[in-house]
Amino acid sequence: MSLRAKLVALLIACVSAPLVAAGWLGFSQLRESIEREAATGALDVLNQVQLRAMAHRESMLADVRLFADSPLVRNYLLVEDERDRYTLHAEGLLALFASYQRARPDYYEIRLLLPDGYEDVRSTPRPMPNVTDEEGASELFRLIADSGEESVSLLRRNPDNGEPALYVAQRIELADIARFGASAKPVLRGYLVVTSALDFLAVERRRGDGLELLYTDAAGVSWGLGANGVERALAGEVGASTAARGAREAPRRIAVGDDEYLLVGRELAPDLLGFAALPAERMHDAAGRLAGLVALVTAIAIVITAALLFRVLSALLLDPLHKLGRAARAVGRGELVESVGIARGDEIGELARHFEEMSGNLRQFRERAHFLAHHDTLTGLPNRRLFREQLDHAVAHARRAGNGVAVLFIDLDDFKRVNDTLGHQAGDELLQRTAERMLEVVRGTDWVGRDACEAHDGDSVARLGGDEFIVLLPDIAVPTDAAAVAQRVLDALSRPFPLGGHEFQVGASVGITTFPGDGASAEELVRNGDAAMYHAKSLGKGNYQFYDANMNEAARERVRLEGALRRALRGDELVLHYQPQYDVASGEIVAFEALVRWQHPERGLLLPGSFIRVAEESGLVRDLGQWVLDRACRQAREWRDAGLPPVRMCVNVSNVQFKDPHFGDTVERTIAESGLDPTSLEIELTETSVMESESRSKALLSGLKRLGVTVAMDDFGTGHSSLAALRRLPLDVLKIDRSFVRDIEIDSDDDAIVAAIVSMGRTLGLRLVAEGVETHAQLERIRACGCHVAQGFLLARPLTPQDARALLAGRNTAPAAQAAAG
Repeated sequence: MSLRAKLVALLIACVSAPLVAAGWLGFSQLRESIEREAATGALDVLNQVQLRAMAHRESMLADVRLFADSPLVRNYLLVEDERDRYTLHAEGLLALFASYQRARPDYYEIRLLLPDGYEDVRSTPRPMPNVTDEEGASELFRLIADSGEESVSLLRRNPDNGEPALYVAQRIELADIARFGASAKPVLRGYLVVTSALDFLAVERRRGDGLELLYTDAAGVSWGLGANGVERALAGEVGASTAARGAREAPRRIAVGDDEYLLVGRELAPDLLGFAALPAERMHDAAGRLAGLVALVTAIAIVITAALLFRVLSALLLDPLHKLGRAARAVGRGELVESVGIARGDEIGELARHFEEMSGNLRQFRERAHFLAHHDTLTGLPNRRLFREQLDHAVAHARRAGNGVAVLFIDLDDFKRVNDTLGHQAGDELLQRTAERMLEVVRGTDWVGRDACEAHDGDSVARLGGDEFIVLLPDIAVPTDAAAVAQRVLDALSRPFPLGGHEFQVGASVGITTFPGDGASAEELVRNGDAAMYHAKSLGKGNYQFYDANMNEAARERVRLEGALRRALRGDELVLHYQPQYDVASGEIVAFEALVRWQHPERGLLLPGSFIRVAEESGLVRDLGQWVLDRACRQAREWRDAGLPPVRMCVNVSNVQFKDPHFGDTVERTIAESGLDPTSLEIELTETSVMESESRSKALLSGLKRLGVTVAMDDFGTGHSSLAALRRLPLDVLKIDRSFVRDIEIDSDDDAIVAAIVSMGRTLGLRLVAEGVETHAQLERIRACGCHVAQGFLLARPLTPQDARALLAGRNTAPAAQAAAG
């Protein structure tokens, strides 16, 4: 069920309950009001009847006084003989009474009541079925005669006809001639009595609204004024006490058979009670009509109230939720919204603001993710993905327009030296500054690309990863245009970079490819640009080279060579050859330098020059160096265990190995595993490696010295070491680079340099080793300078393990010994 349906159901329930309750309460009150109004109307009828009864009584009292004041009545004389009295008075009184009755037909009896309670004259124009002369004996006339009141009114049932009647009597004075004589008239009291029917009550008994009127005496006996079946049934339900109580109390309900009545009553006159009975059915009909009206009003109120509340709640709750829902669906589809459209100060408004903030954060995150996916986080340049897109676009455009496109593949020279010397943080700074310089010299319409990135407007340089950058030159006219840009890049990158308080000069090598000559697709252009860049490096770095087919073959060969070298490290294709070092004075072998060779299954024995560069560029040089160190130590231990003369085993260590923070631990572990005496191992390090970080080198070399390992600085004279640095470093051996020994006979500068190195080494207490001795003249000059040890083809070439063992055992030693000893 939807929230809207739930809300409608809840509103109807919440609105209906109070409105229905209010409607029922209102209906109950209105029903009670109807009953009260009906009871009030019934009492009004009884009040009218009472007023009529009172008026009728007062009228009868006035009439009877008038009648009593008549001379015929006032001069009435009592004579003893009834016939005489009748003769004397009856004719005149009867005529008088008849005249009164003609005027007032409801006075159906007028009589003269004597003091003893018996009547003397009576006029009755209507037939009376039970007329008797014994009225005086009845209780009614005794009450009148004995009352002693001037005026008397009684409501009694007429004994002559059994009908209820109102008796009104006026006292008169009579002269009793029979007892006192005619002259003296003592007064005797009699009564003139008028009897009236109660027809005026019967006239008001039935009304058009169904009102039933009932009259009873004080005992609750119905007077039966024209009583019908309803009246008789009501009379049967009204007892004496009930009637008396009902005449004084509030309206109440009574049941008459299957019908129900609302009964109200009051006392109309002495001994006359009036009751009004209202049919409950009539009131129920009115209440039913009222209930229908109330139900209709309640239903309309429910509908209107629920609609208004629903509209209000929709505006306050549903509409904002719908807007939030639409916004959420839009976000789900990836359509981030600027505004939800809810500006309120309540919780929903706050939720909308939070949603807008979330949407804004998602937009920023998306933009950031988009940027990170298409830009280099270090330099901010586009990466390879963007470059490929731009290059594809440029190639397609050039193909349609017939223009040229050029790609510059750029790789920094000696970048690794910066990382190894100052650390990766300095290397990252160098890359950032490189990007800045390239952006300065490359046109805004050119592109320099990098891995997995998307370009932004104005970007022109991209980084492929590591220290490789690439530049896209669209719309070039001739290849020399690309050469001009490449030269500008080389000039910008040849300037020294200030890093960590030092200045480093790295330079770059650039490979250039052009479309369509060097490739028909973006992939070919990039691949061939990489090959051209390696060709530039092979020519001495710091230059640019255009691509040709031979470069591509060289690149493929390099890839094949790298794979084969990996297999060689895993197999048994690598071997060590050992070149002896001789004491110049004695001609004895003092050491062997371990030199790696590759026994290629197809190309035969390969020297390090054919694969060391590939090992360095591919990162295999670390594994290769560890293999050499381990194999050389084991070989030296085997010779020692075989009882051969003790000699040092010299092992070259690459810059990558030396920069490993665990290098000292690795050497110690290798010595322990091989069982070699540490004093029999000599570690040879290049001057460049040692001088890149003097403090670190000093700590590492000191650790090696503590192990007992001999430390030699190889290729001395080609780097930037100073006498002060040599004094601070814990070195044992200086190996003079072969480039100085080669021309020592003919180049006085080289001869002076060698002499200076030897002198400096002796001063510092270092042992001097001359490399590359190939002629007797070179050997003599070395000896003359005071060099301690010589090594070179003149003395011995690198030997297989078997030949080295034989040489060390004393066989085939004469030529070498003679050459060394002079």
